[in-house]
Formats: sequence, C-alpha cells, structure tokens
Amino acid sequence: KPDKTWSPWTALGPPQKLPHGSAAKVLSPSGRYVQARVIFGSKDAVLSDLTLFYAAQNQRARVSDIAIADEAKKPLGVKPGRPHATVLKLKWKVENPDDDELVYRLAVREENETNWKPLGGPEPLTKPEYEWNTESMADGHYLIQVTATDERAHSADDAQTTQQLSDPILVDNKKPELAGVVVRYPAVSGTARDSFSPITEISYSLDGGDWQPVASKDGVFDDTSEEFAFTL
Repeated sequence: KPDKTWSPWTALGPPQKLPHGSAAKVLSPSGRYVQARVIFGSKDAVLSDLTLFYAAQNQRARVSDIAIADEAKKPLGVKPGRPHATVLKLKWKVENPDDDELVYRLAVREENETNWKPLGGPEPLTKPEYEWNTESMADGHYLIQVTATDERAHSADDAQTTQQLSDPILVDNKKPELAGVVVRYPAVSGTARDSFSPITEISYSLDGGDWQPVASKDGVFDDTSEEFAFTL
C-alpha cells in the first residue's frame, strides 16, 4: 500500500499520438512498484486500457556446492591392480532466477598459494561441470574458483557476474609405498604410507593366488602411515 515513502504524484511526459491511442513517458523515479491515477476532463471521457512498459532488473545467478561428482571420487578399498583415476569430474549447482543463458570460467590455485591459474580452454563452459585432468598437478589441496556470468544474454552494462570458491579438493596421484619390509619366514612386517591419503587396505598374494587382507598394527586404517605384520 502506498505510504509517505512513495514519491509524489507526477504528470506524464508529453503525449505522443499512436494509431490506437497515445503514449507518454513515466517521469517518476525508478522503483519496484508504480501507481497510476487518471483524471477525466469530461463525463463522456473513457479509458479503454492502460499498458505500462518497464525494464526488468537483471538478477544475479548464484553458484554453490562445488564438488567432485560421486562417480569420479577415488574409491575406498581399491583392489590391487585397479587403475587410479587422475580425471576428477567437477560439478556445481546454479540458481538462475532469470533463466538467462550462463557461461562459466574456472580457475585453480593450491591452498597455500595466492595466484589463480585459468582452468580449461579459452572458451567458457556452457554446462555446470568440468572434467579436470590432474595428472600434471603436484599432490596437495587445491581450491577451485567458478565464475558465472550472463554476458551472452545482456549488454556489457547490464550483465551480472558471480564467483564462488570450492572447499579444498585433494589431488593425490602419487602412489602409496611400502617401507621397511622384512620377511623372516614365516613372519612378514613393514609400513605402508602415502603423502596425503590415509591407507585404506593392505593385502598380499602368495604364489599368484587370491589377495588376502592384512590388518594394520593398531587395528584401524585411519592414517597416512600404517604398520603391519602377518604370518605366512
């Protein structure tokens, strides 16, 4: 309901004749709502219709939940010989209130760095997903920056841009290793360790047979270094 915060009544600009009536510019200040008042010059005057043309405000899109797609996550309990995936499928959610055509640009940096590096080709992405080949990346935790813009649907003055950061994403392509393996029949002992990822399974195969699970020395696989010992 109009109250004292509304602007005063303002007459329309000079009328322009149209084939089926006339048009005039609204001179009131810009706002979300408008109220019209018509004063008739005679009792025989008739208003058949009134149309107001306005420019809708371009609303900014919102990016959230940048993460690795479930099917691309490094599986736990990887069996010996199972290939390790160096390609991580990134996905993110988008709220697009105007249903504008959106494009995306990605950048990446290591968690303790300050400089962002472009990720992907020279052309922006048109879908909220990207397959990130991490083979050339050093192991560590990385941040992904997603920039979304509706520049293809609006002029440069009206286009809206938004940015969002991911939580740290672990890149761990270096293979785990065995250290201090000692075999004094029938006893075997050693240590399995990895730079970043916790050890999730240790197993052995005797004479090319089935892989047999081995327990960690402390009984729980929860660390990047796990001691083990078993009897053949």
